[in-house]
Amino acid sequence: MSTFEFVSVLMSIVVGLGITRILSDLASLADYRKKVEFDGITLLWTLNVLGFHLVYWWVVVNNWRTRETWSFAGFSSLFLYGVALYFCAALILPRATDKGVDLRERFDGIRMPFFSLWLVVLFSEVVDSLSKGIDYVLGELGIPYILINALNGILAALAIRIRNRWFHWAFAIGVLVTHLGWVLYRFSEI
Repeated sequence: MSTFEFVSVLMSIVVGLGITRILSDLASLADYRKKVEFDGITLLWTLNVLGFHLVYWWVVVNNWRTRETWSFAGFSSLFLYGVALYFCAALILPRATDKGVDLRERFDGIRMPFFSLWLVVLFSEVVDSLSKGIDYVLGELGIPYILINALNGILAALAIRIRNRWFHWAFAIGVLVTHLGWVLYRFSEI
């Protein structure tokens, strides 16, 4: 096995755990749906986190498969990225029980740690991209990538403190739309 194959197996496990966590929590919410107070913002962030898991795996396979040598720093930044995504997945949805759950109240309670972890995800994304070189960032990814990540980071930092529901609706929808647009533009095939 190549070094990439060893690394990709570990990254696939981390991604698989995050996706499993989201899907199992969604299943528990569906199972106890009569005792769940649903929240659109929470569900949008769940879609965002799930989408980032899928794109993270896609990008690791697409951008790193031809790399022959690996540094511990490069591996660590990819691993940190995956772990931060997993923790976002673990935080965003609770496991529902027969006691019920209010997703809006829960979102308000996990807002600060969730968006702190979201900042780690964004930071890891930037470190991963910069590890390929500034020419890659400026040439391959371009100004839209820089602007999207900068805006996402600023809004995530604000989201730690801001409780306003309109702000969180706009932020969640904005991430969903820009991420989906970026993926369709940049990563349509492997």
